Amino acid sequence: MAEHSAIDLDALRRLLRAMGGEMDDLKDLFDSFVEDTPPLFVTMRTAAENADWEAFRRAAHTAKGAARDFGASDMAKICAALEHEAATGPVADAFQRVADVEAAFAAACGALKSLLNGGGLA
Repeated sequence: MAEHSAIDLDALRRLLRAMGGEMDDLKDLFDSFVEDTPPLFVTMRTAAENADWEAFRRAAHTAKGAARDFGASDMAKICAALEHEAATGPVADAFQRVADVEAAFAAACGALKSLLNGGGLA
């Protein structure tokens, strides 16, 4: 189960319960997560280029919430730090840190896909 270590299984199970226990609904929500999250990274990079730290903060906040919902704790922690830093001004090494969020997102998606396709969510 090491590949699932990127996911907080308790958080994912809470989300499944909140959705009425319907795995198909959770899979649909996961598809939305996969589709809707990468544009937030684009927003963060564009905001960093333009020194628009409020837009950066909002995108990091949204990504953090989605990550927490799915139990992607590493991604959520990085986003929380970015959100906090952007609230007070420039984000140091913004582009590298967005790349770090993207890497955590990719790891979480791989683990989630495995879990949602029968790899140990029960």
